[in-house]
Amino acid sequence: MKVKVDTELLKKARKVTGLKSDKVMVENALQLFITLENQKGLLNLWGKVKFNDDSHE
Repeated sequence: MKVKVDTELLKKARKVTGLKSDKVMVENALQLFITLENQKGLLNLWGKVKFNDDSHE
């Protein structure tokens, strides 16, 4: 698959990460995006889940 990525973004990513491979940078970015989206889902549960404090005894 081919994807056109902003060359300035790639330059900034190379500078910040030290990575040379565009493929690795894009894969890392996608993994981070997935992680952040999953965290948003967890934040939506904030205050909705009740824990039994006695369960650790």
